[in-house]
Amino acid sequence: MIEVDVSIGGARVCRILDRLFTTRPLPDTLILDNGPEFAGTALDAWATQHGVHLHFIQPGKPVQNAFVESFNGKFRDECLNEHWFVTLQEAQLVIEAWRREYNEERTHSTIGDVTPQEFITNYQNGAHLDPGVHFLSFGVINGGRSRDQRDLRGRACASQPGIKCPNHGIPCGGRPGSPYIAPPNGGSTAPAGEAAPQQ
Repeated sequence: MIEVDVSIGGARVCRILDRLFTTRPLPDTLILDNGPEFAGTALDAWATQHGVHLHFIQPGKPVQNAFVESFNGKFRDECLNEHWFVTLQEAQLVIEAWRREYNEERTHSTIGDVTPQEFITNYQNGAHLDPGVHFLSFGVINGGRSRDQRDLRGRACASQPGIKCPNHGIPCGGRPGSPYIAPPNGGSTAPAGEAAPQQ
């Protein structure tokens, strides 16, 4: 789901999440940037009501939400930068067409060279999954503007499954090739180029 509008506030984010989670289970944790639509009281009240922990990345550290940043780059390069939207309705139609192609037609190497829709269907049907794949994602893009995007996405980093990630304070899962360095034998993790926290 990509919600397109000129402005999306906290109450609207809550309504979008209610709509989204009618068809899928609630996550334990949402990892968010510090946009006002996420840091306000509306989302905090929603999370408390639904038993969902809100985890905010550090300001200026988008690598802590690397999967959504990767998606944003593709979305910006392949869709937003390729179109000059004259009306909101045009933006909604073009972005929805891109989203459908991205989710239903394009295969993704990070999920076993299948489309995201096939991945979800296989997962729901109990098909064997690559043990390195520990995430399904969702996003909210504010306004469809490349420099004004605000994101919300379930994700994983490179901590070992079941080990509390020092970058996020939660058991993130992990997958090879992410921008995080996965240590051998379940040791601590650190973003690429940064020292691991002292134990």
